[in-house]
Amino acid sequence: MKLNFLLGAVLSASLTTAATIPKEPRDAEANAFIATPRDTHLDWDKARPDDTFLSNKPRADGHSVEYFSNRGPSSGVTSRSDSSPQPRGYKSHWEDLGGSVYSNPAGVSWGGSRLDVFHTTYDKWCQHRSYNSISWTSWESLGGAIDGGLAPCSRGKGSISIGAKGTDGQAWHRSYSSESSSWSTWETLGGNVSHEVSMVSRSSEYMDYFVSAPDGQAWRKTWSYSSKSWAKWEALGGYLDSAPKAVSWGSDHMSLYCRGQDGQTWWKRWNGWTWESWVSLGGSIVGTPTVITWSGFEAVFVRGTDGGCWYKSWQAGSWGQWQSLGGSLKHEPEAVIQKGSSSMDVITNQKDGGLYKKSWDHRTDTWSQEWEPMGGQIDSKPGAVAWGDNGTRVDAFGSGATNHTCERYMMTDGTDDGSFSSK
Repeated sequence: MKLNFLLGAVLSASLTTAATIPKEPRDAEANAFIATPRDTHLDWDKARPDDTFLSNKPRADGHSVEYFSNRGPSSGVTSRSDSSPQPRGYKSHWEDLGGSVYSNPAGVSWGGSRLDVFHTTYDKWCQHRSYNSISWTSWESLGGAIDGGLAPCSRGKGSISIGAKGTDGQAWHRSYSSESSSWSTWETLGGNVSHEVSMVSRSSEYMDYFVSAPDGQAWRKTWSYSSKSWAKWEALGGYLDSAPKAVSWGSDHMSLYCRGQDGQTWWKRWNGWTWESWVSLGGSIVGTPTVITWSGFEAVFVRGTDGGCWYKSWQAGSWGQWQSLGGSLKHEPEAVIQKGSSSMDVITNQKDGGLYKKSWDHRTDTWSQEWEPMGGQIDSKPGAVAWGDNGTRVDAFGSGATNHTCERYMMTDGTDDGSFSSK
């Protein structure tokens, strides 16, 4: 366990009042957050033909499947960790998982006691590790030639998929099945991808893959369990200036979010049988929105041009107003819901490098007043996963600022007895 992480976690555990987050001078007028949706001269709903994107075959200038699948270390995975992971009962909330992290770590759970973590290394391949609530597997290389972060997704127990933008600009995919206890080879889905990809499962039958093209248009490709195959790419229109972010809160319900080329947050919804029109949610944002959902509720979190964290929610069929949660963010925020308790947390990496969180009280629809320090020194957008029985365990992840290893912060252990309080 690295000393700086232990000190950060111990300080976090000893604080009874929120820490003061240092703020940098800003040009308030130039960077002001504009909450009101603005008109645009662009037709977001008109799908545009793009023959270069629509080739459903691998591009001639793209990587071969053999090259993409066989990249990686020849004799095990080198880890920059200077310590072994501590057991879950260890007094610190922080755990150094090792690895060699280039992109922000991303996690996923297929339910129960299974937790999987992925990241891209400095050599552009994918590293993976899993946890069964007792112990971690060793890091394994899944190969690849990856440009940016990874998009893990699960259709249900025993199933994991990961999507990625290749260094050749194409969309790539790989899957794991517990039936065979093995990973498939990487497959190319073609396309011409400009940002990181997004994947979502709206049921055990379907999995949807979203990308943005160089002209800003969003595209979708759907995989069906029944046919064991991918459909053709579908153009969704739009003028994106970020990676798309896809989420689902129930069977055959999906929402797609992005930053538009006008700097606003945009939203498009699949209602079970067709796509509805793009809607501007306003805002003046940096990077890709973060979204969490459950049972008809959607919450979107963004990093504003003013450097603060902003929040907007969809409840009872309509959007509320943007709310400022404050802060001085270094990266886009992350958010997570404990489904068993309907508790929601937003997690941020602030300018001082530490992780901080705010919690939402569903009974009063209000947020905690101050940012609660979690300690650590992180140099990436945080990731978070709710897992375990009823999703009551919550872990956050980030790239350590010193050794660029994967750092895990255990937010809750699934109990309600207060023994795992972070204060």
